[in-house]
Amino acid sequence: ESKVRAQVRNTMVNSNNPLQFRSQPEEYTKLIKAGDRQGIMDLLTNKEVEEKVIKRVQNKATAYGQEITDETSYVHGPAIPEDRLKLFKVNPETMGKIYREIIIPLTKEVEVDYLLQRA
Repeated sequence: ESKVRAQVRNTMVNSNNPLQFRSQPEEYTKLIKAGDRQGIMDLLTNKEVEEKVIKRVQNKATAYGQEITDETSYVHGPAIPEDRLKLFKVNPETMGKIYREIIIPLTKEVEVDYLLQRA
């Protein structure tokens, strides 16, 4: 088990507030008893919320990752022109990709493990 995964797991296990489970306890209990990993993952997944989180991460990376100049911030404007991306400490689109492809899936995987271990 990777160090990052272990840290995320410890955070989940030590959490006393499993909100997803509390929102639909009967559905989760049925899936947990059946050992249905994919069913739990599907129940956990809320694409609309995930996309909002990714957008928020990109906006924060845009706002806080800029080299400050006299020009306007790109936080609420159109897509950042390619030639302007070099002025950022971190590429906001890359941060969104990291959340979309690594952080959110890992978090959900740990949540599923946590729920199955609590059974």
